[in-house]
Amino acid sequence: MVSSKDTLAFSLFDSSTEGDNHGFYDDDMSITNRFFEDVDILNDLGLGSENEEMIEDTNSVHQRSHQGRLSFITTISDEELEKMPIQDLNKHLRGLPKSFMLSVRRKRRILKSRKYSLKFRQKGSVKKNSIASENEEIELEIHRAREQLRKVQKERDKYRLKYTKLKRLVDTSDLQMLQSKLVT
Repeated sequence: MVSSKDTLAFSLFDSSTEGDNHGFYDDDMSITNRFFEDVDILNDLGLGSENEEMIEDTNSVHQRSHQGRLSFITTISDEELEKMPIQDLNKHLRGLPKSFMLSVRRKRRILKSRKYSLKFRQKGSVKKNSIASENEEIELEIHRAREQLRKVQKERDKYRLKYTKLKRLVDTSDLQMLQSKLVT
């Protein structure tokens, strides 16, 4: 059977279901604070003094746990934070204030975005450089081909000139032979 003391204690702890948070607090620290406020009310009523040592021990363990997680997160380097799997990060952030968790996650996301942007820019820069060097090679090849074309055109013109001279010579010699045959 439930006594009136138990009902009062339950109603004090269960009062967190009121409001728009549906019984959930924003972070573990507010739950802890609410718990100790409720314990103070119980103590004022003379209902909770026998568990005071246990509550103080729980509080110190809880605070040490938060301090350990907080010191780990604040001493971690940006590179380690970026490379840390999100599951591990969430384990370290569990129980810390929500605003702090959000700022650490935001910092991690920013670091990852910066790395991605840098990688993308480097990739674009490498591609741009390779296209520029390929373009220079093609321009050099075009220049060589034009020089070769000029040489071939000069050679062609030289042979054309020789051909026309020979043709004239042949034509004049043929004409002279014809004339000599006609004369004889």
